[in-house]
Amino acid sequence: MAIYFFDENDDVILGFENIEFLSKDELSKVVYHEWKDLTDSKIENVKAEYENILADEYNYKVVADQNGIYPEDMGAAAERVFMT
Repeated sequence: MAIYFFDENDDVILGFENIEFLSKDELSKVVYHEWKDLTDSKIENVKAEYENILADEYNYKVVADQNGIYPEDMGAAAERVFMT
């Protein structure tokens, strides 16, 4: 599972992958932009990777965004991250 951050122009600027394996403390660091020690999870080419996800080839779903959380679209990993 990945999490992406966008700027005021809705351009993707930062992303992290495998967040389902992060502890709650590590996930809090990602959310509050205190991620300097989480470089193993940081996505290097974030724009290309985000475009790849949007391509529908892998059937990825948005399970949370600035408008809310969508439990009906979540698998087990997303439920562990967002619902506990």
